[in-house]
Amino acid sequence: MSELSPLSTGQVSRAGRVGPAAGRRTESTDQPQAPGRYRGADEVQFSPHIRHLIELKNGGPVRTDLVNRIRAEIEQGTYETPEKLEAAIEEMLSDFE
Repeated sequence: MSELSPLSTGQVSRAGRVGPAAGRRTESTDQPQAPGRYRGADEVQFSPHIRHLIELKNGGPVRTDLVNRIRAEIEQGTYETPEKLEAAIEEMLSDFE
């Protein structure tokens, strides 16, 4: 298993806006721009790997169909079966080996 560094160091910093406008920078009209030196809007792009890590950090993709089925089985009292208990015990014992 590869080691992944955390997305956050736990330190708080002033990062600015988050959301659809994040990464866009508007030029201030308070200071005149030098002729020929206009700088366009900044843009931030995340790699697919980073987007996947962000998704995992936020809880990952949720399979609502599976969640709803398991909730219904728990309410009906049919979710816990001897077979599932045996499989869980076997998996737990294999983790200790």
